[in-house]
Amino acid sequence: MATFELFKSIFKGDIVEPSSPEYPKALARWAKNAERNARYVLFPKDEQDVSEAIKFAVTNNLPLAVKGGGHNPSGASSVEDGVSIDLNRYLDTARVDPDKKLAYVGGGALWKTVDYAAIEHGLATPGGTVNHTGVGGLTLGGGFGYLSGRHGLTIDNVVQATIVLADGSIVTASETSHSDLFWAIRGGGGNFGVVTEFVFKLHPQRRTVFAGLAVFPPPVLEQVVATVDRWWSEAREDEMIMLAFTRGPDSSPSILVILFYNGSEEEGRQRFKPLFDIEGAGPVLDTAREIPYEHLNELLNATTVHGRRCYMTGTSLRSTLSTNATQVFKRVMELSEKHPTDPSRPPFQPLIIYELLPNHNICKVSPDAMAYRSRGPQANVVVAVIWDEEENDINVKHARAFHREIAAIITASAERELKEYENEGYGNYATDPTDLQTKSLQLWGNNYPRLQKIKHKYDPTSTGMVGKIDAVDYLRKIYDFERLPRVLSTSLPAATGRAINRSEAADVISTENSNQLTEMIALPSWSKLVILKINISLRSEVSISNPIIKMIDTSTTLNTKMSAFELFKSVFKGDIVEPSSPDYRKALARWAVNSERNARYVLFPKDEQDVSEAVKFATGISLPLAVKGGGHNPSGASSVEDGVSIDLNRYFDTARIDPEKKLAYVGGGALWKTVDYAAIEHGLATPGGTVNHTGVGGLTLGGGFGYLSGRHGLTIDNVVQATIVLADGSIVTASETSHPDLFWAIRGGGNNFGIVTEFVLKLHPQRRTVFGGIVVFPPPVLEQVVATIDQWWSEAREDEMIMFGFARGPHNQPSILAILFYNGSEEEGRQRFKPLFDIGTSLRSTISANAPNVFKRAMELSEKHPTDPSLPPFEIFINYELLPTQNICKVPADAMAYRSRGPQANVLVVVTWDIEEQDQADVKHARAFSREITGIVNASAERGLAEYENSGYGNYATDPTDMQTRSLQLWGNNYPRLQKIKHRYDPTSVFNRWIPIHPSP
Repeated sequence: MATFELFKSIFKGDIVEPSSPEYPKALARWAKNAERNARYVLFPKDEQDVSEAIKFAVTNNLPLAVKGGGHNPSGASSVEDGVSIDLNRYLDTARVDPDKKLAYVGGGALWKTVDYAAIEHGLATPGGTVNHTGVGGLTLGGGFGYLSGRHGLTIDNVVQATIVLADGSIVTASETSHSDLFWAIRGGGGNFGVVTEFVFKLHPQRRTVFAGLAVFPPPVLEQVVATVDRWWSEAREDEMIMLAFTRGPDSSPSILVILFYNGSEEEGRQRFKPLFDIEGAGPVLDTAREIPYEHLNELLNATTVHGRRCYMTGTSLRSTLSTNATQVFKRVMELSEKHPTDPSRPPFQPLIIYELLPNHNICKVSPDAMAYRSRGPQANVVVAVIWDEEENDINVKHARAFHREIAAIITASAERELKEYENEGYGNYATDPTDLQTKSLQLWGNNYPRLQKIKHKYDPTSTGMVGKIDAVDYLRKIYDFERLPRVLSTSLPAATGRAINRSEAADVISTENSNQLTEMIALPSWSKLVILKINISLRSEVSISNPIIKMIDTSTTLNTKMSAFELFKSVFKGDIVEPSSPDYRKALARWAVNSERNARYVLFPKDEQDVSEAVKFATGISLPLAVKGGGHNPSGASSVEDGVSIDLNRYFDTARIDPEKKLAYVGGGALWKTVDYAAIEHGLATPGGTVNHTGVGGLTLGGGFGYLSGRHGLTIDNVVQATIVLADGSIVTASETSHPDLFWAIRGGGNNFGIVTEFVLKLHPQRRTVFGGIVVFPPPVLEQVVATIDQWWSEAREDEMIMFGFARGPHNQPSILAILFYNGSEEEGRQRFKPLFDIGTSLRSTISANAPNVFKRAMELSEKHPTDPSLPPFEIFINYELLPTQNICKVPADAMAYRSRGPQANVLVVVTWDIEEQDQADVKHARAFSREITGIVNASAERGLAEYENSGYGNYATDPTDMQTRSLQLWGNNYPRLQKIKHRYDPTSVFNRWIPIHPSP
């Protein structure tokens, strides 16, 4: 105990124990079956903290694990009853030196951080194929990526590393310093220490590339395989193909081809023309297009979601695809048709990925130049099995048998005898902790004796740290070079294999996992966009004046602000990021790039008292203030220019469940994913939006529509209490019995009254699986689809919802989407939506009055750029959110600030673009687009609406124009009362980033 207290006194980072509210989140890993119950989870702030953490663990004989991205499905980055060092919170940084073409990357960084930082200077380095994996694990195990054909492996581009050793000492390893250690870490994994910084070579990189997914039907498998084989035999340095076999969520066999060409779309389509021209079919879905380079590593993100269970390992293809790929596909589908032992349980989801790229530049490096040896012409093959049930031991046993059979087919047809270094495989895909002795010898071959000597030099006792480190992420628990070599694990992040069905058919993608429903329709986080809803809103960016509290003497403005900041730092327990900080750009990042602002200070408060100090600091020196939870508002409401940005997500993304009272105590910075996952563990849920990486705070304060709103009302209808930091820094609890006026106001009045640090939400019983997914229709059946959905809506039940949308696909082709939800089984859901799948005759209804016109005009307006044909056109998305509103309308329109309680549906209009130089002009055009479309929608109202029915949904009011009109429209008859409450709690308008309420006595 004394040792722990001493450690706490010198450790600058964060310590999470089992009693902490954020403990479950601190344990979370990419694969659920990789999570372990650590005694302590440590978030070090720097390399010295890492050193102290290692010494603490070693001194107390506690096992140790290190996490970066946490992608290893075997649990390599987790530890039971030991010390888990999580590098991602503070070491997810990337600093680029464009002159030297070097990137200085934190040991806990994700590849997204590196990709985004480097491409700003027209530079890049090879870095995997999924950007939420960790840099450390991928690098230490080798590192294949889209750019490996030209620039080699990730380890071939490492020039230096800072490493904390088993005794806590900190060393720099390079070709000239600790060169033996530098040799060992490049392929030897996390066996030698914890890397806190990598220095990578960067290479010139064009800003856009051609890439995407093509889906083929099983009947053309042999043609696809033969075509890909021919391409591979003459593959060039700037291209890559991944060929994948899986089953879609509806269990249909699927063939996926992921394409990459480091050039224009015209060049890429020409290069892959034989694939697109396959006789009699071609791809049933083609999403390939020219995209910004930094989005390349996001292509597989949607199929590699967090929170499922996975067994994954790999093998090597040592022949052409044609020799066995057809046999592999057939056997994979046979083995995955049903559960291996229990037909009543859902079958596994298989995923086989062949990673095909030219190996010439990889093979130029000698197999003994570093620990990594696998430099032959073979291709890596990932074999993964994914499931959602908790019976891990039984499932892993079956998954292991599946892998061994499939791997045997793949490796049985080697066309020639391989050299020793060609037969070793890729350590990052070796994640099965069995057959340890054989795996160590196979992986490192002739390099193994040298690795043992280096291991003896730097970690002679094989401390709890070494051998358990996944060096951060995607590498693995790894290999121990001591007396008895042992494999502790390795791996690549696996795709969940949620296949995309052909756009010509009305085939639903369903899921039996209710936690994944809000992941299905997430818009890309990288899009620049402006959301303009039917009732356009405004956001005030007025600087805060008339400070409430002067913290110190204000003899001069400059000295006041400097002195105030020093005083503030002495009392603020959280993290402070300034423009000079390496993680400043990351701290500014928002869902939409055009909503980012350059704050003077970004603050990450640890508790409500920190929030109070932050508010007093900002008001005391007259700095404008913004608050971020999920950061989803595209207008910049959670950002501020040259002011104070308070980011609640780092420490307030928590959810504690009281299953007996059916209540959730939710941090003000939580994402809906946190709430969904925590509540469903107890068979409970609450209405919470339709995209799970949005913030709880913003959605709730603005109203909150979600899949469960038909039965349980809006999110605000389920709030029973809130803890709020007011403009003067005081902290109050608001409920029906405490500060009831404030409680009334925040439920629909947005963040105009203070910062909510905790919500208490009512929970409701919820079944563990639901029926949901996306249906894609071709334009010719638009009127039939509209009529069918209208007929459904006229008799919609409480446990269902449809979102009906118009968009343009990757090739600018018109698309019609229907997102379906039924709170029941697949059989019941398919029966309920049967008319939609069957598309019958046209029916008369309400959305029929405008939807065809909306579709037609939206496609006309988005066919090309409105002013410059040389620029890419906008991408558009029109979404009708249709659900039964009976339970929403039961609440009186004056029961709380939120008034929109009529039978109408929300309609969302989204415009996205990627060219930064066009931001100002494109917002203007996007606004005009929205106004024309909403005019068509509004023109067909069948009757006059009551005042409270015409208020609109504030969360979709993100256009900062016409403020006075928007405020009056949104709150209507409630507005005067809101003004009085505003005057009482925030008379100087400290909080005004959302639709402003002007205080009035």
